[in-house]
Amino acid sequence: MVTDPRTGMRSIRPARETFAAVALTGLTLGTLLRGIYGRPGGLVGVILTLLALAVLSRSRISWDEDGICCRTPFSCRRRHWTELAAYSVEPEERELPAVAGAGNRNDFGWLQPCRLRLHGRGWRMAINLKPYSWQDIRHLTQRVSRDVPQRERAAVMVS
Repeated sequence: MVTDPRTGMRSIRPARETFAAVALTGLTLGTLLRGIYGRPGGLVGVILTLLALAVLSRSRISWDEDGICCRTPFSCRRRHWTELAAYSVEPEERELPAVAGAGNRNDFGWLQPCRLRLHGRGWRMAINLKPYSWQDIRHLTQRVSRDVPQRERAAVMVS
């Protein structure tokens, strides 16, 4: 997390582990393409890796006393705290006995989405939290929870 001393805006950027995972995946893809297509396939894999790293490096989430801003190379979404009605974090935290008693092992838990959903009056904004470190996610959710109430879980009636 970085704080701009002039504006007081705090920002989080993707974690170093995310960059390493993207680079490893891209270079593995490049190696596979080189094995299939020869030299041009390897070059394409390296170019795709560099593009993915460039997109990832330009992504960040910033917040200050006025609102929150989610910036990517393709868009910039800013919302003021007063526009937000509620927030929710996916996946929802569950009670430990319910998770332990489920009995099913989730081998693909890393594929599960991790999002911060901001709900307003007639709109929703989803922010992907997968590339960020847990410590940065904690800072962000603590800040959001200070001004915005958490959205109630939907009640399910079983008969």
